[in-house]
Amino acid sequence: MDTSEQYVKMCEKAEEIQKIWNHEQLRHFLDRPHSYIVDNGRSGWTWLPRQDQLQEMIKRFNPCTYPVRGLVDAFYEFVSDEQDWKKYITMEQFWLAFVMKKRYRKVWNGEEWING
Repeated sequence: MDTSEQYVKMCEKAEEIQKIWNHEQLRHFLDRPHSYIVDNGRSGWTWLPRQDQLQEMIKRFNPCTYPVRGLVDAFYEFVSDEQDWKKYITMEQFWLAFVMKKRYRKVWNGEEWING
């Protein structure tokens, strides 16, 4: 599980992901063991979604479009097309970038999520 400073920053800045905390569906994500939440020391707590939780977000977003094979193919296409792929050093970072791109049309510029 990625608990690096980079991933914490990416998660903290992913407001759309953090808003899940305010919804009932968070229970589904936290119902599994080993959920990660960190005190960011500034605005409170930041949820660090695991890779399987990020994958579940994509499947729930459009279950017909992303069955297992479709999910893998879409992720492969994203990774292949991502021009700045070197900025992601863990699978959690890649999957978070994939979720933000597919669900919210945002990309990581190294500091924040911007429309893209």
